[in-house]
Amino acid sequence: MRILTITHSLNQGWINTLLKEDPSLVGQDFENQAWIPLSELRNPIRRSLCTNEFVFDIDAKSWDSCYQLAVNLEEVLNKFGIPFLRFTSGNFLHYHVFFDKNIECPTEIWKDYFKTKGKIIISIEDLKQFLRELRLAIFQFIVDQVEPVENASFDLALMKAERHLIRMEGAKHEETNYYKSLLFELLKSQPKIRKEEVVFPEKIEYWQIPEELLYYVYSKYIKKQETKVVKPITKTNSKTEIQWIEQILSRTFSDGRKRVIDLVVLPYLINIKGLDEEQASELCYNWALKSHEIEPIRINKRSLSENSLLRYIKTKARYVARKGLKPLSKNNLMEWFSDVDEIKKIAQNHGKQKGGDEN
Repeated sequence: MRILTITHSLNQGWINTLLKEDPSLVGQDFENQAWIPLSELRNPIRRSLCTNEFVFDIDAKSWDSCYQLAVNLEEVLNKFGIPFLRFTSGNFLHYHVFFDKNIECPTEIWKDYFKTKGKIIISIEDLKQFLRELRLAIFQFIVDQVEPVENASFDLALMKAERHLIRMEGAKHEETNYYKSLLFELLKSQPKIRKEEVVFPEKIEYWQIPEELLYYVYSKYIKKQETKVVKPITKTNSKTEIQWIEQILSRTFSDGRKRVIDLVVLPYLINIKGLDEEQASELCYNWALKSHEIEPIRINKRSLSENSLLRYIKTKARYVARKGLKPLSKNNLMEWFSDVDEIKKIAQNHGKQKGGDEN
């Protein structure tokens, strides 16, 4: 492991990094157990979490059980392409994940959330509560994917509380007298970091949370609808056709096209029809282009050029293929396209036909 000498300036550099993420962070030091703005503390021993931060705090009865749960967690994080910072807590392990706070939550999700709450006027506090619930839902989704280990678990209260403190990076564990430090690898033996061996991260790598995951966790953990976890599938040259999706592919639309590309067309072409990424991208692009000529497709309110549209589709095709995403079911389509009558009617009309396909 790389060795660095811990100094106040080094610690302050990491504190400044955290404050750029969230200027409202608070902490505690040895002299004062009150919650004080982190910017005012020289040697904090605990801090609150950033608003764009997940922490997987492993509690365990032994290092062996902690190690195995950490292995299982890293498998899930790597599977979903989630970057993480691995720390010894001075006792067991903390995994910190920072997500890109500039990612916009799809309008359909937060509109549906406040609709179910009966909210007409939305305050800043309402929005903060919604974002807290969404963050917790994503955290819970990740935890649920991790294979459990006897005598080891995650501290769920850390993420459920509106504001919670965790051991500060570089601080000493009161019971073991070892320090919280960045680890470059998962060690089979319990790390015992001394003050002069503490390492801080040089930078933060952000997780770009996929829109598909936001839709899924909102439906599963906030609306609590029954839905299945998407798992990778083996591609085949299947001739399976879902007629209502085929009808979508035969028509043009003036609204909801991006959602259809992400949640219906590409998952259908790649993981139901068995096309490769290039074939699926070409078919999807040719379909989308017809609608694009009627009304430009937009992302974050910005109209795409034809080249940008193709790049977007190819990027999404890679993601869909890698994750094995299935298309929305007809029932979920009715839910997520409730504001797009021209798409919703296709599923409605097909449902009235005898022997209609479901997925």
